[in-house]
Amino acid sequence: MIGTVTGDHKAFSAAVTMLMLVAFLLSGCGSKEVDELTEYETQMSDFFERLNGYHSALQQIEVPLGEELAAKVSEGEAGEGGQELDASQRILSILDEMATDFHEMAEQPVPEYYINAESMMDEASDYMTLAAQEYHAAIEADGYNEAAFAQAERDYLSANERIGYLITFLQGEMPEGFVITQDEDE
Repeated sequence: MIGTVTGDHKAFSAAVTMLMLVAFLLSGCGSKEVDELTEYETQMSDFFERLNGYHSALQQIEVPLGEELAAKVSEGEAGEGGQELDASQRILSILDEMATDFHEMAEQPVPEYYINAESMMDEASDYMTLAAQEYHAAIEADGYNEAAFAQAERDYLSANERIGYLITFLQGEMPEGFVITQDEDE
């Protein structure tokens, strides 16, 4: 089923704490760059908090997925009051909200200090948008579309992997096995 941002809430909490500490330490300088940095850190912190809320909401929804849901849908056994179908629609609604939130965060200007985060957030947004579209295709199809569901899962995990990288970047560390290359003209 749908998992957490990184599977490790301690890393998430550490990232939020680090962002707030950096923002606090730099807030007294008063320069435009520091103000931009503080604003970006606050936006990212808020974004990570919202992601945590989305993941918590998704984990609380109990619905059969995959072949079990497909069988119930095709047999017309949607449970009492259509619970499985209602839960599927709640999942899709949360994923749509996530995709919108990812997109809005990717559109935010990124201070030079965190420039490595820009392309990572763009990629995360692209993957989350695809994941939401593919989950819709899988769940709303006549019956159940297993291939779309599998692709949605891969894209969802890829989006969250990039969020894990972002958390690591924002903590001032380099993700394990991650390589950044520079353009030749830099």
